[in-house]
Amino acid sequence: MVMAVVMTMFMHALNVVAFYFMAQGLPGEAPSLAIHLFFVPLGLVSMTIPLPGEALGAFEFIMDYFYAHAGAANVIGQGLLIALTYRVMRMLVAAVGVSFYLNGRREVEQILADGNEASSAPGQNAVAASH
Repeated sequence: MVMAVVMTMFMHALNVVAFYFMAQGLPGEAPSLAIHLFFVPLGLVSMTIPLPGEALGAFEFIMDYFYAHAGAANVIGQGLLIALTYRVMRMLVAAVGVSFYLNGRREVEQILADGNEASSAPGQNAVAASH
């Protein structure tokens, strides 16, 4: 249980660092890592609320609001840009996962087919019936 909490905290810290690096890589002045530690988890919680904010998702609206009020107001929409960059990164990671799933699915289907062929081979039913 404790290890699960530690791993969860580590993953959330990695999310914060990812947002920080995205903010550093985009135009404009980025808030400090300490400020990211405060508002990125709050923004990620907003992803669970399916309410629109000015035709944007709640996450994008909240992140744009936080960045505008955290000293990143010199570039209008920086929070929105960072939120959309995060969404694109998530889609790219998911695409990698889908490719592994599809390749693994073919492999599992082949193993199941080989298992079905082996179980229907002559002499196998007599062995299975004796157990």
